[in-house]
Amino acid sequence: MKQNYNNTPNKLFSVKRWFSSSYWADICDLGDNGCEISSDMMVQVLDNMDNLMFHLQNNSGEERIKFETDKFDELYHVFEATTS
Repeated sequence: MKQNYNNTPNKLFSVKRWFSSSYWADICDLGDNGCEISSDMMVQVLDNMDNLMFHLQNNSGEERIKFETDKFDELYHVFEATTS
């Protein structure tokens, strides 16, 4: 399904899916319990979110927003593929 990046809810679908996923919940649980790899992953994901927020707030171009949201799509699919 092709996403319409002119429509904010569609633009943020991959972000919402990632943060609602069991993958993110598991990473947070492990990180909170001292797993350094999970803590590093949490920092990386939150840095990606900061970048996305910056570009949304500054009305960056559609391609830049897509680039940032695609990072969340990629994360989701990597975890989905490794747990299937």
